[in-house]
Amino acid sequence: MTDLVLVRGGIQRYAWGSPSLIPNYFGWPVTNEPVAELWIGDHPALPSTAMVNGRWVSLPDLIADEPDRWVGTAVFDRYGPHLPMLLKVLGIASPLSLQAHPTRAQAVEGFAREDALGIDRSSPERSYRDDRAKPEMICALTSMEALCGFRDPTESQEMFAAVGGPLLPFIERLAFPAELPGLVGDLLSLDRSHQQQLTAAVGEQRAKLPWASGAVIGQLADEYPDDAGAVVALLLNVISLAPGQALYLPAGNLHAYLSGLGVEVMGSSDNVLRGGLTPKHVDVPELVRTLVPTVGPWPIISPETIENVDQLVRYRTPSPEVELIRAVVDHVERDLPSSVGPTLFLVTKGQVDVSTTGAIVSLRAGDAALGGPGLVARVRGAGELWRAESRFT
Repeated sequence: MTDLVLVRGGIQRYAWGSPSLIPNYFGWPVTNEPVAELWIGDHPALPSTAMVNGRWVSLPDLIADEPDRWVGTAVFDRYGPHLPMLLKVLGIASPLSLQAHPTRAQAVEGFAREDALGIDRSSPERSYRDDRAKPEMICALTSMEALCGFRDPTESQEMFAAVGGPLLPFIERLAFPAELPGLVGDLLSLDRSHQQQLTAAVGEQRAKLPWASGAVIGQLADEYPDDAGAVVALLLNVISLAPGQALYLPAGNLHAYLSGLGVEVMGSSDNVLRGGLTPKHVDVPELVRTLVPTVGPWPIISPETIENVDQLVRYRTPSPEVELIRAVVDHVERDLPSSVGPTLFLVTKGQVDVSTTGAIVSLRAGDAALGGPGLVARVRGAGELWRAESRFT
């Protein structure tokens, strides 16, 4: 019985997506349409398909028919017949929304509340698309920039003072880190004319800010002149990732990806609580309710080599749903570490063959595969392979 199947993902064409980043990296044709995200998984918002007996079938149906085989008992007990993780590639041409993600308890409560209010689950006015948490990690394929987590409030005080004018009344509140979520909410809830006044001041005084922050925040002020998200950005760390570095975002972390190309793995959820910098649905009170006022530089995750092999590295996080292995395959056959839970494979460069005792799949850039729990796999070929795995036991 095969324990590995070829999987075909889907494309999300959000307006912030780059028409060229993902296609160029994968060797696909470039068109004028944005290619924002490639999704690999069984989330109902964009479920993948799997090749079974010469035909494409729904990945959710495949898993539901044989959950023991494809997700295993430990995952089934927590999630039912569903994958606990979702694997993506993001190609970012312009900033994503200012956002955070809920805990599992918050997601369960919020999802039930919106159901009770009769908000259709596909409605653009909905904040909770499912009842799951969405911890996530993004690993840079190119240089990337992001806003992530609250910076040291003394730095924010200095920047508010440098801008001056309408920002001066807010400086005193920055002395109390526990008030940061409330300050975010107050800034984003001001009437539009007041938000425009604050944002204009930030844009005009960008040269007085530290170079990296000034460039990013000035861009946001130009793109969203009546949105205080550019002011909130003064409260956040500006993170630059080099290729191969990763960033982990637990629940309650206020962030916005700004530019670049990366592989992302997350809990299988589409819950996004937005506060600004977007034409999409914004729910400031709900965003503020989820924010955690953790202060300080946000840690960048560097990979750990596996068995002292430089071409085989692991990115670990505290979340069992969120782990990545990256294999650079260079014509040398190599065994991957055996998996614990279900696994998703994705090739981003070249061609890589993945083989197990029961199956072999040949993957080119953009191709993916699903493996069951306890999988022992070997890779060969020439390319770049990513493996997402859940660690539930």
